[in-house]
Amino acid sequence: MSYKIGAIATLAILTACGEVAYEPAVTTDASLPDAADAAADVFRDAGYDASDAGFRADADASLPVDADVDADAALPPEKVIDVSVGVEYVCALFESHRIKCWGNGFGGELGTGVATWRGAHPGELTPQTPFVDVGPARTITSVHAGSGSMFVLLDNHQVGAWGLNRFGSLGAGIAEESGSFQMGSGLLHVLLGSNRTVTELSADNGVGCALLDDGSVKCWGWNIRGSLGLGDTTDRGSDATQMGNALPAVDLAGGPVRHVSVSEGASCAVFMDGRLKCWGGNIGYQLGVGDALDRGDGPNEMGAALPFVPLGTAWKTSTVSPGFPACALSTDGRVKCWGLASGGQLGTGDGRDRIALADLGDALPALSFGGGIVTQLVASAGSGYALLADGAVWAWGNNATGTLGVGTTTNAATPVLVNLGANVRVAKIHTRRWTTCAVTTDGRVKCWGDNKYGQLGLGDQRTRGGAPSDMGDNLPFIDL
Repeated sequence: MSYKIGAIATLAILTACGEVAYEPAVTTDASLPDAADAAADVFRDAGYDASDAGFRADADASLPVDADVDADAALPPEKVIDVSVGVEYVCALFESHRIKCWGNGFGGELGTGVATWRGAHPGELTPQTPFVDVGPARTITSVHAGSGSMFVLLDNHQVGAWGLNRFGSLGAGIAEESGSFQMGSGLLHVLLGSNRTVTELSADNGVGCALLDDGSVKCWGWNIRGSLGLGDTTDRGSDATQMGNALPAVDLAGGPVRHVSVSEGASCAVFMDGRLKCWGGNIGYQLGVGDALDRGDGPNEMGAALPFVPLGTAWKTSTVSPGFPACALSTDGRVKCWGLASGGQLGTGDGRDRIALADLGDALPALSFGGGIVTQLVASAGSGYALLADGAVWAWGNNATGTLGVGTTTNAATPVLVNLGANVRVAKIHTRRWTTCAVTTDGRVKCWGDNKYGQLGLGDQRTRGGAPSDMGDNLPFIDL
């Protein structure tokens, strides 16, 4: 168990130890929440970031782009049923259970088999853009874009993987950085053991966690802060002897799990009875245990020793987003957030940190969405988003670059309605690191926020969301 002495001090220690900081690909400013910005820097300084110069190139340089034509060109465009936002790239799942990806793909994330990028210039993303090849006769059940590592849950309940493989983040039992571009019949698979199938998947910042059919959880990849929940800081995934049956399930001592989520160095599991446990990095008090100590990086921290997150006597958690901010959605459609309140990321409007146990439980207020019921919750990098039952999207927290999509660059201390256009109702949302996308009920996609690598899919590199003229009917649907 390591004690956190604050974001600035932690970064200073990392720098002093020779872990070199570098200029991130996405420019931020001083208005970003301290904890979210510092945590992102910790990951970058330790050597893992989707913007690493070893895999990235400047978006303004002369670089290869993808302009292939799909064999299905004569068919009408399909509807999109889900979307997953990675760091500087996005993937959409279509009703045929195939995917297309766009944005920054210099680590192989786009699934084209080569280092490329797509979406920053006109004509790069169209209905004729090829679908990702995940092998003969295979279809995709769900899509999970991480920080350069890309995962899909296949129809046979196996997990396909491609993209960056630092620290074994692909979980395929191969050496670091190899296999990033293997697609089709050569597609890599996460090795999770015999006689087990995957029911849910989550990935971010070099960590992947899978919920298995027996209600257990297995995690792999980068383990610098105990994110794998195995009582040490040993990375797992780059050696086949670490994976498969040899990869232990996370000891949670709470019964079968029904939901797992990974974000910004922290991991969480929701049990069948609606209780919640979180482990891993805790620099922003996001584990909800009343202190800033990491959990899972040393012995005797997991199992019965790992506390449940207290969210209230009548609270039952449905889903959770454990990063910055850390927020949970209840089974009755309420949202609570805890940790540091920098930039308004807790959405409570009072600017108070919620870090002590006395601040949690029944004392922790639920957010207000005009009386609406929340059906989906996502959060990343100091910003939170809620999808309501009426198809509206609300946002709060960090808004330094117009990330929230509310037509300003002012942080929102309480949830604000996102204007996506007349008669637009949203069915799914997802966000990561200053880019957010929404799938509408008629199967179309709108994205806003950071756009350095064309991840908004609009044929340019202009950020959208910080001015009133960016949003509403002025924000185009992506031509997929």
